[in-house]
Amino acid sequence: MPTSRKEIIKDGVLQMFLYNCEEAKKAGCKSTGNGFKENYRSVPGIGVTNLKLVGEDKTREELIQEMGDGLYITACGGMFACADPVTGKFSLISKGYLVEGGKVTRGVNQITVAGNFFDMLHDIVGISNDYLVDGGMAGVFVAPSVRIKELVVSGT
Repeated sequence: MPTSRKEIIKDGVLQMFLYNCEEAKKAGCKSTGNGFKENYRSVPGIGVTNLKLVGEDKTREELIQEMGDGLYITACGGMFACADPVTGKFSLISKGYLVEGGKVTRGVNQITVAGNFFDMLHDIVGISNDYLVDGGMAGVFVAPSVRIKELVVSGT
């Protein structure tokens, strides 16, 4: 997705990080203009606006077929409690569907999906042409279905 400076991800490779002024100074680089505050009392953090992953000419069903065996995650909870914005590590309660032989076979609930957000960006192996629009007061996100090479999963 192009920014005013350059693309953040190009050909599946992370090209840059987002910074507010404080974090850019610590990293020895320039701010990307991504400093935000929830309200006037909060400490500035790093956020995004108008983020859109650009999809390929594949359907969600084609990504599921290509997956073979795995999980199709439809929802994650606890994003703010179990995700570390500094290290990128996360562990989220999730739900979705079990995929066997490229076909959805049954629903799964109360599983935990864990990994590292930065590694996950590098492990994107497919992006579909469908888009989910979600958001709230912090902004709107538009994202297609994404196939990730692997994450750690526990539960049944």
